[in-house]
Amino acid sequence: MMKSSRIDGEMPHHDGSELYVSNAAPRIGDTVHLRVRIPHSYQFEQGFVRVYEDAEPRTYALKREKSNKTEDWYKVSLKIHNIHTVYRFVFIGGGKYEWLNASGLYDHDVHSNNDFQIVAVPANPDWIHSSVFYQIFPDRFARSGKIDITPDWAYPRDWNELPRGRSKYTGQELYGGDLIGVEEKLGYIEDLGVNGIYFTPMFPSRSNHRYDATSFDHIDPILGGDKAFLSLIKKAKSKKIRILGDLTSNHCGKGHKWLATAKKDRKSKERSYFYWDKSIKWGYVGWFGLESLPKFNFASKNLRKVMYSGKNSIVRRWISPVNGMAGWRIDVGNMTGVQGADNFHDEVMQGIRSAMAETNPNTWLVAENGDFKASDLNGLGWQGAMNYQGFMRPLWNWMNRNPEITGGFQGLPFSMPKINGKQLVASMQQFNASIPWRSLTASMLLLDS
Repeated sequence: MMKSSRIDGEMPHHDGSELYVSNAAPRIGDTVHLRVRIPHSYQFEQGFVRVYEDAEPRTYALKREKSNKTEDWYKVSLKIHNIHTVYRFVFIGGGKYEWLNASGLYDHDVHSNNDFQIVAVPANPDWIHSSVFYQIFPDRFARSGKIDITPDWAYPRDWNELPRGRSKYTGQELYGGDLIGVEEKLGYIEDLGVNGIYFTPMFPSRSNHRYDATSFDHIDPILGGDKAFLSLIKKAKSKKIRILGDLTSNHCGKGHKWLATAKKDRKSKERSYFYWDKSIKWGYVGWFGLESLPKFNFASKNLRKVMYSGKNSIVRRWISPVNGMAGWRIDVGNMTGVQGADNFHDEVMQGIRSAMAETNPNTWLVAENGDFKASDLNGLGWQGAMNYQGFMRPLWNWMNRNPEITGGFQGLPFSMPKINGKQLVASMQQFNASIPWRSLTASMLLLDS
């Protein structure tokens, strides 16, 4: 056999929670105590932890710490030598040879990709773990009636009309929701038990979804502008509701002033913000080949400065005490900084993280990570992800009773599969085992977005 066929109650167990790891955010040089819970039905003669220290494997024996009627608890202590401590357990004796890592119990040698991980960087904010976020698409949540602005790109709709569905109007139908309306409904949100609001983008754009920003410097006047935003922040803070923003670090909109300047002046610093290609009709690379979403080129140090590294950068400004946002959700985070032979992804991701930690260490950095690239969640970049692959998708597939849900599900060209309970658990373990526990518990558990 490969993976153990035992049920969980008959297997040794360890995870990254405080019950099993004494300190999930140690400093280099600290000692961390690890515990393993082993049922009496699981027989072995010796147990060890295998850990990498300065990239060299080391083993230390487990010692029984305490027992009760059903199980024994074993303990081993490790000194933290590196930023990443990667470890797994092995149990031997009486013909047994089994490895326990974050994805389960195996009766053969396994690689380190799914080993347990401890990361020696400061802990994520505690408030993340007790947060319930409500996602708001600003145009559709609440309309105050106090703003009367119809931009030239919009197709206005009456508040009680249904959307037309997928058509040329989809991104331009404007219902007129605004931040004043949201503030008026904070009591309703509070009554739901919610203590956080994740807003899709609020910056000016030429669409109702606003993922095509024309500026990152202020809040869209259609939503009430900066005045309505600051009023909302103040009222939400009084109710202990945090506000999470949405940032497109991968691209902007074709109406952005940076692109206009870059087109007009080839010697401008903004020219370096984008990828230029004469073989493309409109002359520049767009996300997914779209003219409407010009792709950022992070080879530009000037772009990095205005986006995150500068003192008054976009990332820093909106989470500062003046503006008061509780963090950022990063759109298409796994694609940021990657284009052709260029790969600035880790530099940009970690640069955003550092900028936020320096400006306000009590903020949350969570990214859209569509295919769950594990290295993005190694504790040094995004603190968490929108956990589509390790939670939402397995749950949808398990609950699937609707064969009409076809095509496009998480980017696949076929209908949702139907899976059983074992496949559900296996899917979740496959994705979640590849990242540190701290990154898993700082990720969004969502059914849709």
